[in-house]
This record gives sequence, C-alpha cells and structure tokens, in this order.
Amino acid sequence: MLFEYRHAEHIHGNIRKTAGYLLCIASYNKPSTPVTPSALVSNTSRITMNTNNPDIIKMGEGMTMEFLRSQPYLTRISISGAECLIVPRHWHERHEEYFHIFRGRLWVTIGNTHRWCGPEDGEVKIPKGMVYSLESMLGEEVVFEERTDPMDDEKEMFFRNLLVNGKIPSNLLEVMHIFYYGDTRPALPGGFASLEKGFVTVIGGYIAPLIGVKRKINPSSASS
Repeated sequence: MLFEYRHAEHIHGNIRKTAGYLLCIASYNKPSTPVTPSALVSNTSRITMNTNNPDIIKMGEGMTMEFLRSQPYLTRISISGAECLIVPRHWHERHEEYFHIFRGRLWVTIGNTHRWCGPEDGEVKIPKGMVYSLESMLGEEVVFEERTDPMDDEKEMFFRNLLVNGKIPSNLLEVMHIFYYGDTRPALPGGFASLEKGFVTVIGGYIAPLIGVKRKINPSSASS
C-alpha cells in the first residue's frame, strides 16, 4: 500500500494527479478457513531483518506501523484519528493482499465496489491486479493488520523505504523507484495496466537508477 496524509498532500501532488477513475470488476473474498500462523509458514520466504531497524515506525500524527514477527500478519497499522489515512488507488502485480480491521472502520474501494469495512467483515482479500484504495475518517480510531500472498519481505522493505525518515519522499523518481521494487503500481487515467506497469518500470526501474537513486534499505542491508 501507498500511504498518504492530508497534512502532506502537496508531497504527492504528482502521484495523485495520475489517479484514474476508470474502475474494474471488484470482489470481496473471505477465507473459508481461519488464518493461522501454521497455515502460512509454508508460504513464507522472509529474510531476517536487521535488528537495528525499529519494529514500529511513525506514519503521521498519531499514526504508526508495527512490523510483526512470527505472526500471521506482516504489519499492524494504528490510527488515533488525529489525521486521516488515505491509500490512493493502486494495485499489485505479484501479490494478493489481505487486511483485517480489529477496531474502527475504513472506507474501502476495490474495483467498482465501495463500502465501509469493520471488524465484522473479518479478513478481506484484494486479488493481485485489482485496483483498490482505503481511507479512514478524521477523529476515528482504527487498528488493522495486513499480510500478503506470497508472504515475503517486499512489503516491509517497501514501507521502510517509503517512510525511512518518517515521511514520504517528495522526489517522484525516488517514489517510483520504491514502487518498482515494492510491487506497487499507481492507477493511471484510462485504467491500462500495461501503461501503469510501464510507467513504474521506465521511471523507477531505469531512469531513477541512472541518476543515482537508490533505496535506503535493501535485502542485503536489511539482513546485515
């Protein structure tokens, strides 16, 4: 997910301008059996993260992300309500994403389906390739957890790089470089997946490295 906050909307002006409104077919899917740690062990390929990396990072005013260990979920996002959490429209090519709200509610859009989700909805599945967005409400406390399938370290490194200084980088090239390695594609006007993938690949995968843009945290530095 790409997180964005109302107090810093100017930071992501270039990204938000690309957000399209052509919506795709959506579906909410709940697992037929409860999700347990043992059920996920065989689907993990996680590296050992450097213990110097904090388990909890700040995402905004009254907003944190905790990286979980030996649990069925990868991250726990806690929102006090002092700011709104906005997850702009985007999709993932290689990962399916799941989230479970334990407190509060989120306004969720998956494809052309829009609805409030809360604890009563259990685990919500976002299929890979599906455009989605999330938003919390000002003044409302929310706690939710996320995981991916496959269960690897891409999500953790994505957020550690995106929020390495406690805020999202203002440099579009740096953001697209993080997107490229983090399996994140912004939803562009027109809804053409090949264009969205090419946009991130060309800018984040080729142009950014040519001018010296690098991730602050990568697999080798994370495990050293």
